[in-house]
Amino acid sequence: MRSISPTHAEAFRLLRTELYVHLDHAEFLAMKYEPWGKVDITAARKLIADQVTVIRSVLALHEESRRGRCKFCRRPYPCPSVQAIHQVIKDPDREFVKLVGG
Repeated sequence: MRSISPTHAEAFRLLRTELYVHLDHAEFLAMKYEPWGKVDITAARKLIADQVTVIRSVLALHEESRRGRCKFCRRPYPCPSVQAIHQVIKDPDREFVKLVGG
């Protein structure tokens, strides 16, 4: 297996950290105990729309080819990315499904 340079590893770590910080901000808003004001509601609507766009974009990258493989990672469809997204969205406690009324 090919290893990456320490510089690339650090760059990937920084990118991952930046993504986690963004998600932490969204989670902080969702878990806020005080009543939401107009600013919170506006931010939540934008965050939800942004997160849906991200999920749809990843799913679009990982579409099935005519040969039954993922167009992005070339693995048999559904690839691990699609399976992971499905598992998280349709979690055992069905919290996400309850949120959207499923």
